Amino acid sequence: MRCWFKCKTNGNMESIYSRDFNTHGSKLWKDIYSQKVKLISIPKIAEFNFKLLHNIVPCGYVLNKWNTKIDMNCQVCNSLETTKHMIYDCHRVRQIWNMISDLLKVNISWKKIVCGFPGYELSNKITILNYVISVICYTIFKSNSRSKFEETSYQNMSLQAEIKKSIMYYNHSMCSKSISESTFFRNIMYYFQEEF
Repeated sequence: MRCWFKCKTNGNMESIYSRDFNTHGSKLWKDIYSQKVKLISIPKIAEFNFKLLHNIVPCGYVLNKWNTKIDMNCQVCNSLETTKHMIYDCHRVRQIWNMISDLLKVNISWKKIVCGFPGYELSNKITILNYVISVICYTIFKSNSRSKFEETSYQNMSLQAEIKKSIMYYNHSMCSKSISESTFFRNIMYYFQEEF
């Protein structure tokens, strides 16, 4: 049961994202929560997306407030590690997003990572894009967090290998039969099996 999704109030981040992403209107936000949380059948990924929408994903900046042994700066580029930096802005993960954007033929922006594709008609392609983007985000977050708590080198970790493992692992629960039989989905799975 997803108790964390029953929250009925609009958080402060909704107004901030509305301004930053030009996503105004309750119908649009209902679409965002539906695409990024409600329709995601993998509880860990849905919960992660919920936390991302509310900007409560633990990052170096936040964790350092409770544990000073955890560096508030990014291990790769030494910039302040906010959630956005950890998942999107760091040059290491930006290379991955550029590669994924080329593969999917969609420019993956911070807005698409956080909000999905609101306003678009919900189709197999939109569902697959939301799943793939969400799994990649979650994998980046998990890898980054593991390096902090296990005190391993994030720089030496192969993010591509971790992403491939996650895509392959979540493949079975990712999509319905009609989606898994689509050409778009098969191309994505082929790419992750062969290229990464």
